[in-house]
Amino acid sequence: MSHAAYDPRCRFSVDDCIWFLRDTALYAERSIFENGFLGFWRQMHQRYGLKVQFNIYFEDLDTGWTIAEMPDRFRDDWRANADWLRLTFHARADRPEMPYVNAGYEQVARDCRAVTDEIMRFAGEELLSACTTLHWGMATRDGCRALRDNGIEALVGYFEMHEGKPWVAYYLDEERTRYLNAHDTWRDPETGLLFIKHDLVLNLYPVEEIVPQLDAIYADPDRSEVLELMIHEQYFYPRFVSYQPDAPEKVRRAAEWAARRGYRPAFYEDWRADG
Repeated sequence: MSHAAYDPRCRFSVDDCIWFLRDTALYAERSIFENGFLGFWRQMHQRYGLKVQFNIYFEDLDTGWTIAEMPDRFRDDWRANADWLRLTFHARADRPEMPYVNAGYEQVARDCRAVTDEIMRFAGEELLSACTTLHWGMATRDGCRALRDNGIEALVGYFEMHEGKPWVAYYLDEERTRYLNAHDTWRDPETGLLFIKHDLVLNLYPVEEIVPQLDAIYADPDRSEVLELMIHEQYFYPRFVSYQPDAPEKVRRAAEWAARRGYRPAFYEDWRADG
């Protein structure tokens, strides 16, 4: 990053989100925090100052429920917590895999607008972010332009090489993918989009490896200033085939580590002028 001073900051994000919204719609009466998943994240915020963004689907394919059915009775609750909560477009639904790898402008724009419009209706514009992770993190340049034209300025991904090809790297080529794999950010001068490296996907590691992985990132000056920590929603749920009962503990350890190391909890909007 091109700051005059080193400014370590940390954002948590959760991908593949829709179950907690459906559960809140069906069972919560007075507050979104009657939902246990949201209650957990509020506890992390209260204890560690954590800020978290939920990247959400429009539709739950297992039940047919969509966020168009999300009631707006919790709108004041969402807005009152907008200082540490965000809701932003992820995809139309969990399937098919890699839904935007070959998608054109109109498909991505349509899906993004569908989710964004519903978030504004039931939660408020304050909950939106100009940064997101697209489902599978793979898209055409035109698809990414559609995101940009619908308010997205920054995209987060893995930026790895897999079987000789860029992986979870949007439309970027091998050179830029390899660069981002070893750096916090890179801006494409042609599209204006800022690409941000996911530092750690918590559900990919055993709980005892979380802190050593973070220590290794901290030791790298090219990767340690903008700390992006991510987990997928489904790993919190016993009904998921690959349920991880220690998923909350993984988040807690990462949040505690970040607080102890002096990372400032920050959304993209809190620092984008420095990008």
